[in-house]
Amino acid sequence: MSSLVTFFRPLKKQASLSTKEAEVAGLIAQGWDNAEIARRLFISDKTVGHHINSIYYKMRDKFDCDNRNMRSYLGTLYRELLKKEAE
Repeated sequence: MSSLVTFFRPLKKQASLSTKEAEVAGLIAQGWDNAEIARRLFISDKTVGHHINSIYYKMRDKFDCDNRNMRSYLGTLYRELLKKEAE
């Protein structure tokens, strides 16, 4: 879990994400789907969808990503962090 916290703190600051949005982004980065995220955070699937839309909106201006590849982009960022921690 420390890797996840390390991952989403700078992302939260760079993209002006709320704490919950940063948590959702971190779980997306780990490959979780919307239903799994909802169960983990004790929120509805619909609320997860709202958070994801907000993340997409905020991140598209900061990073060169669109909605279609956002999950992949977050996953790549997370894997890079894990690789750095392993070195």
